[in-house]
Amino acid sequence: MGVTSSVPGIGRILAAQILGRLGDPGRFRCLAAARAYSGLIPRQNSSGRSSAGGGPSKKGDACLREALFLAANQVRRFD
Repeated sequence: MGVTSSVPGIGRILAAQILGRLGDPGRFRCLAAARAYSGLIPRQNSSGRSSAGGGPSKKGDACLREALFLAANQVRRFD
């Protein structure tokens, strides 16, 4: 929890929530897999003629996503 809580905007509570919801980070083969687990990958709607991107897919762990958004909001306030 030391590395996670040293990030600006993430205190002990958010660090514990992020680590608790994420579990062992070594189980993800790459960063893209961890992003997919959290639901923070862009939504993609495409067909043969058009391609439209969107916001986050929100198909992952909602509690983890909320903790990451709270941490990002805190960092935004400090920066």
